[in-house]
Amino acid sequence: MRKRLLIIGASDSSGGAGIKADVDTLSAFGFEGSIAITSVTAQTNDQLICKYPIPNQVLLDQLKASEETLIDGIKIGLLPDRESINIVRDFLEKTPNTPSILDPVFSSSSKGELTNENTQTYLLEQLLPFITLLTPNAIEASILTNKECKSLEEAKDSAQSLIERGAKAVLVKGGHLTGRLSSNVLAQTSMPHQCFEKPRIKDGSKCRGTGCRLATAICCLLACKERLSSACRKAGDFVHEYIKSDLSKNLCA
Repeated sequence: MRKRLLIIGASDSSGGAGIKADVDTLSAFGFEGSIAITSVTAQTNDQLICKYPIPNQVLLDQLKASEETLIDGIKIGLLPDRESINIVRDFLEKTPNTPSILDPVFSSSSKGELTNENTQTYLLEQLLPFITLLTPNAIEASILTNKECKSLEEAKDSAQSLIERGAKAVLVKGGHLTGRLSSNVLAQTSMPHQCFEKPRIKDGSKCRGTGCRLATAICCLLACKERLSSACRKAGDFVHEYIKSDLSKNLCA
């Protein structure tokens, strides 16, 4: 029987990010997927047109339905409001031994805001005790810590700040950091920081959904009993190859 992830997050009508990117990734790892949609968005590659949070009862029913099958890992993306955060928190309380990744989503890569400041703070307060790994990008890490997060050293500081606020582990994704290399920074409780470095790919920032793919890839690897540091490194390799492939396809289109 194939392993199964539960994906909790938003749909992106353009197919560039969100649930579509998650499902593509888990399929690449040979996983099945259960889905709980939190919000429906209309987007192009350049614009967020509209967003519609799913009614709370519908989100709750989707999560209840997922309990009918064995779930090997949980990846959480956009939670648009406090009510959806509460619902997911209560669900996570019932699955303490399942690897869970929180990939916070505050805005879309098509340049639109998806949550507000109150929701962002509440997200950490409610979910940090229950998740295996938090995976903010540099911009999200800056919002969550109220600190600059533009350099590698600032990313390390942000990751440590989030550990001190109760996260078990934090991976600050380095695509938005300055520097010749793209560096993901992993912080774990009572362990030295680790950096996973890759050469920057020209025009790599044009690829949407890379953060979704990275978090989902890590979740797949953790569900296969991979150690966290190894899962972060291998998932980074996977996304690096995806970016090169995606750019190649676009250049040939």
